[in-house]
Amino acid sequence: LLSESTQNQIDRLINLVNNTKLPMVIGIGPEIFEGMTNEQNPGYQVLLRQMRRTLSAQTLVAQPYVSIDPSGAARAGLTSEFTRQMRLGEDTTTPLFSANPTKRQIWIADKPLDSFGANLIRDNGAQTAILLPTAVENAAELGYQPVTEMAAAALTGGSSINIATVDPFIAKLLSQETVSPSVDAAT
Repeated sequence: LLSESTQNQIDRLINLVNNTKLPMVIGIGPEIFEGMTNEQNPGYQVLLRQMRRTLSAQTLVAQPYVSIDPSGAARAGLTSEFTRQMRLGEDTTTPLFSANPTKRQIWIADKPLDSFGANLIRDNGAQTAILLPTAVENAAELGYQPVTEMAAAALTGGSSINIATVDPFIAKLLSQETVSPSVDAAT
């Protein structure tokens, strides 16, 4: 079952995407999509149809089925479990968005990402990691050297991954529920 809070967040996302002309990169946990397929609640089916229509032109980021921290998984020797959860997430989402399958090239990090985790997501296809404000604290360990708004972090084995950060002020602003015209303008 989807909580009322989750349903409100989905409604806000639909409104944001429908009222913005810019392309977006969106990561949604596959278990949420699976919850919307619950045939016991017809409202979920309506919500799922809205999501499919709204997200059809956006970049959907592949997410593990169960939220799993790549840095923690790599340090604990659970790299194959991380990969399994990524596949399960894609297997859950792809049938619902077959015209717009999820992409592994981008990883949205909401938890700190160390070099072990960065290597793991790179091994799973990520070319760019977008660090949300909650994940920036370990950016120095990755050798994060801002070039402009993007940077590259060197990884073991001679590979690298692009790093982008999210402005903390804008992230906080967009996470608030409000009816303020100024916040709507910023959004």
